[in-house]
Amino acid sequence: LRKLKQKPIELKIKYSHILLILLLWCGLWVLTGITYYFLIISVHPFPLLNLPVTIGIFAIAGVSQFLTPSGIGVLEGMLTVLLGLYFPIPVAILIALLVRVWKTVSELVCVAITVKF
Repeated sequence: LRKLKQKPIELKIKYSHILLILLLWCGLWVLTGITYYFLIISVHPFPLLNLPVTIGIFAIAGVSQFLTPSGIGVLEGMLTVLLGLYFPIPVAILIALLVRVWKTVSELVCVAITVKF
């Protein structure tokens, strides 16, 4: 910015704002985990006591997507590995594929809503 003779940019972000954003993201991960729990129990029985496990699995798999370009296959691979600890591998693969379909359809719905308005 000095070379362009511009004033330095000052960000006035309070720690309380950062904490609020962090809490909102955690809430989003919890809600996402709950929705995926319902997806899982529609395919295979899974005790409600494992709900925190489900939330953690989907949070870890979601974060791992950011480590690769476009996250192609990473989400499904991570879900298969992590869900494979609790389900037979074919069931874990089925759940991972259903999650991909669910995410794709929900993104397409959001795009359609955006284009319409």
